[in-house]
Amino acid sequence: MPSMYAHQKFGNDVLCLLPKKVRERIAEQEDLYHIGLQGPDIFFYHKPLSWGEIPQYGNHLHDLTGHVFWEKLLTQYFLLSGDDGEMQERRGRARIYLYGVLCHYTLDSTCHAFIDETERTGVTTHAELEGDYDRRLIAAEGRDPVCEVLTRRFHPSREAAEAIAALYPEVTEDIVEKTLHSCVSFQRLVLCRHAWKRNLIFTALRLIGKYDSLHPHIMNKEPDPDCQEAEERLDELYREALPKAAFLIAELDRCLELFPEEAAMQQCRTYTESTDFDRDFCGMVPQQEK
Repeated sequence: MPSMYAHQKFGNDVLCLLPKKVRERIAEQEDLYHIGLQGPDIFFYHKPLSWGEIPQYGNHLHDLTGHVFWEKLLTQYFLLSGDDGEMQERRGRARIYLYGVLCHYTLDSTCHAFIDETERTGVTTHAELEGDYDRRLIAAEGRDPVCEVLTRRFHPSREAAEAIAALYPEVTEDIVEKTLHSCVSFQRLVLCRHAWKRNLIFTALRLIGKYDSLHPHIMNKEPDPDCQEAEERLDELYREALPKAAFLIAELDRCLELFPEEAAMQQCRTYTESTDFDRDFCGMVPQQEK
């Protein structure tokens, strides 16, 4: 969840590797691509101070293998209906969102096993490492991480909520829209450019017993020395994931372009059975798919 910037940057870097026609398609629905880059993490922002049903749903999605997760979403994609014009618009929006989520899945499934392994050594926590890695990426581009607005390209809208909710039948458009706005509000809350606000929020988090889980969302003023060695490995994994994500998006785009629809559906089934989707979002290959 703290790795919001890493997913944004990854999605932007993947764009540069995509075929021109796919980049042009994404440009037409850019907002949905950028929301998709956050994957199921968006559900963690629904009432983030209380771990309720919607954040638990986000956790459930993370525990699914890629096979199951992508079969579910693509099944919902092909259920989108309406007259020809309306159906094409609905599927067009959903399609670009899916490309963003593919980036999220690829980066998560490539990096999370290493992050969890690092946490088990006791050097740092999962959330602290992800938060400090965001800091590293922002600083590398010559900007001040403490002042960075992470939701600069994350634009909630009713239209976006409609497109996303259609792919997750367990949630409503209203819930998705509130969740998207909550994401922006939460990131605005934890943007601490001044020491007084940082100290105030840290104090409040301690009082409500949420310091350990939520303080990594507040950008460190300085790099965490305990994270530096692990972040060098994350840089390598990040680079490894880039061509894989670009390939998966281009391949899905090819499948969805097939005609008639039955051919597209069959190719999508074959697509989701690929070994590229063996892992869940945590990078694990479960013994039994959930």
